[in-house]
Amino acid sequence: MERENRGEFELTNNEPQFTLEGGNPMDPNTTAEHQQVEGQAPQHEGRRGRGPEETFTFSTEAAEELNKNDFDLDSPALKDLLDQMGKRLDPNNSRAFGDFARELADNTQIINIKAKKLLFEFLVERIISLPDPVEDGRYELGLNARSNLDTLKDMASRFGETKGEKDEFRAYIGHLIEVREESHGLRQNLTSGELYKKFINERLGVHGLDVLRNDIAGISDVESLYELFSTLRVAERQTHDWFTQGDIHYIDKQVEGTILGMVRTRKLIKDGRPLTEWEARRAL
Repeated sequence: MERENRGEFELTNNEPQFTLEGGNPMDPNTTAEHQQVEGQAPQHEGRRGRGPEETFTFSTEAAEELNKNDFDLDSPALKDLLDQMGKRLDPNNSRAFGDFARELADNTQIINIKAKKLLFEFLVERIISLPDPVEDGRYELGLNARSNLDTLKDMASRFGETKGEKDEFRAYIGHLIEVREESHGLRQNLTSGELYKKFINERLGVHGLDVLRNDIAGISDVESLYELFSTLRVAERQTHDWFTQGDIHYIDKQVEGTILGMVRTRKLIKDGRPLTEWEARRAL
């Protein structure tokens, strides 16, 4: 069914601009009264207090790439889309996360459910990665970011071809959110052997480790590289005490350089597609 007189939000390099399906540009701040004068229905009905619903569109090139079995989010065809998602969807300010997720779930231009799920996961990642840069700080999200995350958690069940698949994906997103916070705490205790072991036993647990190793793309590869470079570092040192901060920094750099090099040469495959750079950085 055609959506008559509905505004579409275009991801462009300029400021957001709504475009009517007839092709006439319209200021997003145009009043409902003005729209009625022009013969258009008010766009903010049903979204009281949130303004007009934003409808996101995908270019033909982006849709074609996403519909490939071996689609690659790092491909040039998707660069503009991901860049604009990064610019427009600010977890602390934008309230359009739900609009984008809704458009993604309902979009008939993109038929590859794996691609839809990965883009949705990318949305979630935009929020849960916010505290990462402050490694020695608490894992905290602002009110707007938390609200966006709650919206996405509710919408995760819309992605899948069967009820079982939808339930499984929603559970995965829930585990991803929970484990991300625990991983932040795990990282904080990395330089203290006893605290590290205590944290794993009391906070992360067997389930958390299982999710990390088996469910999240790139984790097992990064873990293997850490084991390799940690072993090599131990062999180079004169002492067998717990690693110093300097040792950890050295190992981090070795693992990061190796895993990103493997991603850029498309040597890491996940479900028939190449692992993306943001998935590798998340795993790190």
